[in-house]
Amino acid sequence: MGIIDNVYPTGVPVQKSNVIADDKTGKRRNMAAVDDVRNSDLSGQTAGIYVRAVQQFYDLDTTDTTTPDDGDSCIIDYAGNRFKKIDLGGGSIDKAANYDWTGQHTFTKVLEVNPAIGTTDQGFAIVQEPSGTSTSSAYHAYNSIAVDNDDADTDGLTGANIAFSVTHNFGGSNTKGARIGNYTRVNLTAPTNSSNLAKEYVGVSGYCVALSDDGGTDLTTGARGSIFGANFVASVAPSIPNLFGVIGGEVNILLRAGSSSQRKIGWQIVAGADDAVQGSTWDAALSISSQTGAVGWKDGIVFGNANGQFPMNSNGTILRATSGNATRGIDFNSVTFSGTAFRSPGFNVGPTGNVNLGNSGSAVGAASFANATSGAVTLQPVTGALGSSILSLPAKTGVVSVRQDAHKNLGSAATTAVTTLEDLMTYTIPANTLRTNQRVRIIAWGTTAANANAKTVRLHFGGTSIGGTLPTNATPWRLEGNVYITGSNTQKYERTGAAQGIAMSVANGSLTETDTSNIVVKVSGQNGTASAGDITCLGFTVEILD
Repeated sequence: MGIIDNVYPTGVPVQKSNVIADDKTGKRRNMAAVDDVRNSDLSGQTAGIYVRAVQQFYDLDTTDTTTPDDGDSCIIDYAGNRFKKIDLGGGSIDKAANYDWTGQHTFTKVLEVNPAIGTTDQGFAIVQEPSGTSTSSAYHAYNSIAVDNDDADTDGLTGANIAFSVTHNFGGSNTKGARIGNYTRVNLTAPTNSSNLAKEYVGVSGYCVALSDDGGTDLTTGARGSIFGANFVASVAPSIPNLFGVIGGEVNILLRAGSSSQRKIGWQIVAGADDAVQGSTWDAALSISSQTGAVGWKDGIVFGNANGQFPMNSNGTILRATSGNATRGIDFNSVTFSGTAFRSPGFNVGPTGNVNLGNSGSAVGAASFANATSGAVTLQPVTGALGSSILSLPAKTGVVSVRQDAHKNLGSAATTAVTTLEDLMTYTIPANTLRTNQRVRIIAWGTTAANANAKTVRLHFGGTSIGGTLPTNATPWRLEGNVYITGSNTQKYERTGAAQGIAMSVANGSLTETDTSNIVVKVSGQNGTASAGDITCLGFTVEILD
């Protein structure tokens, strides 16, 4: 048994069983004044003392033989034992603290930790190895800070009251390495119990709950109180130039080689199951705005290569919605545009809703309804220009027949001094262009040389000749063929051919050209005698009509 320092009687008359004894070596000794320490021989009696007069804790330092007694930081007892002041936060005088800091302690003052200046020593470290079973029905905190019943008046603050604050000041010629003000890491080191239903692990969580209203009177000018789950600020003081980046927040995803996951999401916004009310004015999963006086953003959302490469996989989609119901897809109705409301290669929608097809100076531009099975187009009286052709449409509601001038060649092409079949003018209809119930109209015209040589002009659709005419001496000629798309890879045609001074030629039949591949449409000429220029084509057009 240790040395007994104090005895406290608790019964009248005093019974032996009512005597409470303090073990000197097991407890911090409670002493009245500094002089009581100086006049006592504490050798072997205690490793720590508490002096009520100065309300300070002191630990015995057996290694120190030089520090003088100043009555504050160091007190020397009658036997020469040096007791050094420690700051335990000012424990109360009737609750002595164990000098080895085992067990639970209560402090009524600020607990200040001051590692040696000029070192990288840790100021505060907690090492735990939890085990056993928690009986908590909600969240269990291994360490916690609880600020209860905060009713303080701090209206003069320009910021806010903070339950836990970390301030990290750094900089200078010797500074190297990145700095992080608050770092949290959660490691899954082994599979959890198979019956664990909460297999969700979070590095950082912010949770702000309104358990009361905040004095608001309505949902307009009388609304009061804003609840934020998290708030991040990246700020630069005035006149700080040439920074590389100022970023409010960054989320990095690392699914390394050999790993797998059903879901990989950079930032997920989820309305909770109990979310039952929409905002009266603003109600958005993602809101981007600026405070009054801000310079404004150049781009609201950017998909780019700011960190090295374009973010999308070559097979990915930049913006996509899964199945669901909504009133509108994209609504820019309240925005005034100085440029285009929407722009992509070869297509844009102007600031007032005008649709522009094709690139400037390009012959490419088309509006296709190839996959539509029903619907209507409403047109007001329109007169405009498409290339060099005038387009005039009357007012009409319902099914509108749309003509696509797929190809037009008004040049000149003649046969050479051979008797084999020669292509004069051609056009290739791209694969998957044609659909059932469309019609392809092919027209070719020209003239012949002033001689009696035999001459034959033909139209071709794919690999099939649909016939032509036999013009003679110095004769204008014309061929027209209409190919009707009757189904997938099936067609029917009718063709007429005329030349001045001879009977009209008429033909019809069926075709089986593959419309999922390119289809070559052409006009050909074949001389009966190897005489150059016997047949000349002066025009060739291909139209696709609905």
